[in-house]
Amino acid sequence: MKKIFFLISSLFTIIPFKINSVAKKLDKEKNKVDNVLELGKDIDKSNAKDSSGKYKHNISNFFVIGDSLSDVNGLTTFVEQRIKALKLNAELIIKGDAYGFYKDEKFFNCFSNGPTAAFLLAEKLGIKCLKPSNIYSEGVNGFGNSYAVAGATAGKLNTNSGTFLNDVRIDIQARALIQQHKINKNDLVFFEIGGNDLAYIVKLIQIGEDYTSYLEDATERIKIALFSLLNNGIKNILFMTPPPIEFPPIFQDIMSKKEYILIKEVILLATDQFYKNIIEVLELTNEHYKNCVHLFDLYKNTDFLKNKFYKTFWFKKKKLALEMINTSATNWEEVEVELTIGEQTRSINGVRDLISLLPELIFASKKANNKILIQINSAKFNDPINFDCYFFVDKLHPNKNVHYIVFKILYKKVKKIMKHSKNK
Repeated sequence: MKKIFFLISSLFTIIPFKINSVAKKLDKEKNKVDNVLELGKDIDKSNAKDSSGKYKHNISNFFVIGDSLSDVNGLTTFVEQRIKALKLNAELIIKGDAYGFYKDEKFFNCFSNGPTAAFLLAEKLGIKCLKPSNIYSEGVNGFGNSYAVAGATAGKLNTNSGTFLNDVRIDIQARALIQQHKINKNDLVFFEIGGNDLAYIVKLIQIGEDYTSYLEDATERIKIALFSLLNNGIKNILFMTPPPIEFPPIFQDIMSKKEYILIKEVILLATDQFYKNIIEVLELTNEHYKNCVHLFDLYKNTDFLKNKFYKTFWFKKKKLALEMINTSATNWEEVEVELTIGEQTRSINGVRDLISLLPELIFASKKANNKILIQINSAKFNDPINFDCYFFVDKLHPNKNVHYIVFKILYKKVKKIMKHSKNK
């Protein structure tokens, strides 16, 4: 995934055209709001549409904000709409054994080998298909209900990838939702964030930089996002905490290395503090909006999730699933990238190739008015026969069976939330 974001971020850093960043503009204008009940009151809702319907459990609409755990066509749609500012016609596809799925003969981009928990939840509620949306989506017909984008954070990133990822920060996602949709009291929001923030905190500790200001900024923006939703009429939010940093294989690998032994304790303390900060924000929302924000605490329930996954298998498969529960189903470093303009296709081997080829190909594209197609293919499954036994499709993202287990947990919680909502 790191390679994927290097490639995508280079699109926004090497192309010699100016793109106006919504996040950059908002950060420049940002004034500290002391009263949490005023957060989000400045959002322009003049173009908001009423997209409500009649769904199960008296739900009038369902929205998703988050990161790659919920992203279905979110990153690809965002990149395509962002590049439109350059007057380029581009399409991004993320495929391969580990990523994406087909439904009704249509391909959906995501960072798992099947539907995410949020996508499954939407289907169960009666929403046929989650449509992606972001702050750059235009026209009422362009507005969707899923704002989750892979790589999204709560905090402001000061990195190359921050060039584009800051525009899908959690506070920006919440702002886009309120700008684009009229809110009803029976609307439901699934809100999950924090995994990428934990990763960035680890990075700051690794390079010896202060992480506390980022941790505070991420916490503040989660507060801004939640209160922006609540202050604009959202009454039902299901919040999922991120998994602990040592949960995915990539960080198990990092923290097992000799050179990280001395900073391991610092990493665990810092990431645990971020979790505690999130819980404090949730408690604050409950002080002002009682029983409107409901918690699925993934941070404290990853062992339960692994046990649940393991128990879905039988006999020999169960033994293999237990052995592979901390192992990636693919070698995620073996990402293949193809760049196609018109009928010309070239293989891209990393950022340097992309940097050297893009200006030439983009010029050809604009001249011939051809579409730029960027296809990112994950590596093949290491064990195609038993791929379902692997908890993780790569070193960071769970497989579709895990998403299904989480969906079942979320749906059970949604039923309770909406039952309680009737009495509000």
